[in-house]
Amino acid sequence: IVGLSKLRSPTFSGLLLEQRLTNVGKTSQCGLMVIDINTGETVHWLQLDGVVEELFDVVVLPGVRQPQALGFQSEEIERLVTFPGSGGIVTTKPTAKRPSVGSMAPIPGLPRQIWEGSNNTTTSPSTPRGLSVVEVQPPKYQRVYHLTASSLADYDAFTFPSLQQRWQTQPQRGELVGISASVAGEMVAFAIAELLPEQTAELISLFVAP
Repeated sequence: IVGLSKLRSPTFSGLLLEQRLTNVGKTSQCGLMVIDINTGETVHWLQLDGVVEELFDVVVLPGVRQPQALGFQSEEIERLVTFPGSGGIVTTKPTAKRPSVGSMAPIPGLPRQIWEGSNNTTTSPSTPRGLSVVEVQPPKYQRVYHLTASSLADYDAFTFPSLQQRWQTQPQRGELVGISASVAGEMVAFAIAELLPEQTAELISLFVAP
């Protein structure tokens, strides 16, 4: 399976790939192609028309019948970053508090008046004067990998029982994985499990903010 992205014509021009497409009478496309690696023939293809112009990664998930496209504003996407000196790809950790002290940043593409209206409290005609209706946001969940005793030290307040106290008497036995829940950008719950042999796991910490 090969992911296709359109050329960034406003930024790049004169690329060898662009010349090759012109020579064969083709235009750049965005989509997926299933290619037989034995014959080189295209078995099936899916072309994406519209606002989607680039695919950064394609993952085949067993048993999934309805694929989902994850954007940068989606909480489901794994937050993988690289930076000088990182030694490779790093999975970012969820924040215990909202990183900015001001109001939540606007969502790209959403008109300002709509975003500002949704970010404030609203009053309905049936609401008594002086009272406002506050929209309750559902929690958003994020899987967390590559956890270690040192990286969890900053999150000890979000572990119950305390993992730092646990590891003073009981060493870590396997890989740690976690799931965090956040509301309005602030983490409100954190569950951590320890992977054991024979494809089993033990829930060693579960904290929910009061």
